[in-house]
Amino acid sequence: MLPWQILMQSIRDRNQGVNTTVFDIIDIACSASWNVDVLRLTVHPEVNDETGSHGWLHYSADNYFYNILDPAVQYCIQNGKYVIIDCIMLVLLE
Repeated sequence: MLPWQILMQSIRDRNQGVNTTVFDIIDIACSASWNVDVLRLTVHPEVNDETGSHGWLHYSADNYFYNILDPAVQYCIQNGKYVIIDCIMLVLLE
């Protein structure tokens, strides 16, 4: 199976309730045939998807950083990849 097929399968699995972690996705993206040097991690305040409601608004700043974001960044670094942290800030205008 090609890496893009593995990624699509993991997305299908996730849609069917099978847990897919950020580490699984990083492993797929870091596979040799993709030649990936940089990974972009998006950080959203609020996400509602098939896994439920989540995002950084559901955590304290320390909890989110030390238990979610930093482990993903460290895993990328261990795999010799650069990381872009794309922090999404939503501002509601009234």
